[in-house]
Amino acid sequence: MNRGRLDQRKFKPTAAGESPGPGDPFSLSEFSCLSRPSEPPAEAGDALVRAPDPLAAQDTPAAGQGPERVLLRNAVALLARREFGRTELARRLLRQAGEDQARAVERVLDLVQSKGLLSEERFISEFLRARAARFGSVRLRHELLRRGVDEQRIDAALRACASDEFERAQAIWRRRFDAVARSERERARQSRFLAARGFTHDVIRRVLAAYPVSEPAGSASAVAGDE
Repeated sequence: MNRGRLDQRKFKPTAAGESPGPGDPFSLSEFSCLSRPSEPPAEAGDALVRAPDPLAAQDTPAAGQGPERVLLRNAVALLARREFGRTELARRLLRQAGEDQARAVERVLDLVQSKGLLSEERFISEFLRARAARFGSVRLRHELLRRGVDEQRIDAALRACASDEFERAQAIWRRRFDAVARSERERARQSRFLAARGFTHDVIRRVLAAYPVSEPAGSASAVAGDE
């Protein structure tokens, strides 16, 4: 999904003068004006400045607009920036509109989901693509649960990327340390670092087992081994 502009192929706006379809609480013709402004081409030496979002401040009903229409506009504006899960998007909209608008929020979510603008699978895929290189399955699972994603969906998605978990943990270890631990204390510190990144104890053990502790020359254990 193009982050700068909504994919207009994912829905069919209502033509001028055409009545909304069954189940639509209002015309979808205004969708055509909800795409984010195109960014101006950068000139040599100039910083690329993102155009302001005209919907960023629109979180309360304007004159002639019902709360459900405003919720729709805000939902589409948020989805134009990045993918959302249904629960996370609902929380954002409820913070804007208030808990008393819970039923209206659900109707808006049903609408954008039916038009393909909101997709749980697409959100999970994008979330893992952006974070799997930096975090392990434990951390990824926790963050998805915190965003309200269903456990079965999470388990299925994590199984699909479990095959390279060791390689990802090893790459993170190399970027952070790139040196064999010279003491058990240092080894424990490296282990805690990988655990905080969300890798399992088994994966951490395998990563560190590939790089045994290297005692510095002249240490007590090294001297004892020479005797």
